[in-house]
Amino acid sequence: MRKGDITLLHSNDGFHGLEWGNKWRTDRSLKLLSILGEDWFKGKSILELGCGSVSVGIFFKSFGANVTCTDIRQENLDLVKEKDPIIKTLILNQDNTWNLKEKFDLVIHWALLYNLDNWYTDLLCSLNHTTNYFCLETAVTKYKQPFSTKIVDPAYEHFSHGPANKIGSLVSGANIENIFRNQNFTFTRYDDPAMNNPVAGIYNWTEEDMPEEVAKNPHNVHSWWNNEYAGYPARRFWLAQRVT
Repeated sequence: MRKGDITLLHSNDGFHGLEWGNKWRTDRSLKLLSILGEDWFKGKSILELGCGSVSVGIFFKSFGANVTCTDIRQENLDLVKEKDPIIKTLILNQDNTWNLKEKFDLVIHWALLYNLDNWYTDLLCSLNHTTNYFCLETAVTKYKQPFSTKIVDPAYEHFSHGPANKIGSLVSGANIENIFRNQNFTFTRYDDPAMNNPVAGIYNWTEEDMPEEVAKNPHNVHSWWNNEYAGYPARRFWLAQRVT
């Protein structure tokens, strides 16, 4: 494994291996690398949640990190093992309360929150598993105010991505940042246009005020991006740090 080899972030596997998906992983991984610096990763423990079939954790392992990858789908973890047979993998259903009974220097939680029904409980569990940093990337609603709605698609059957339990959640950045504060984390949001992706979404956008009728009468949607609450589609990228 060559240190910093971005091909570790690439795949030819179906949905996860499409050109935009490979670019999505690469841009975010390089962003996190630029924030923390290459030397930070050596000897650090990393938990990558919802890794899918590729795993950004393998990329950070090339800098000397000790990585554990989780996913709800064994098929995805099998593909990760093809890339790195000795990496630690765990099946994890994050719609249930979970505890791995160990803590990590960094928890990576990317493109996952909107695929969970019980997003709030999962976010608390995830934050509880880091001694230092928590990196979150997700689709969000376009509103300044706290807001959440369910993504419900009873016909959802894709084997490798999306809400395994067929119910997701679309929440506002305000919801998430309030949880960071309440759990004693400081955070920085990175609205870097270099991470924008024509398929996955954009980061350098400005929240809107939530109309009163939306606050009173939210309804379920069937896609995280093709709905009136997302708009752009809108995404956010945070690095939070536990206050000690």
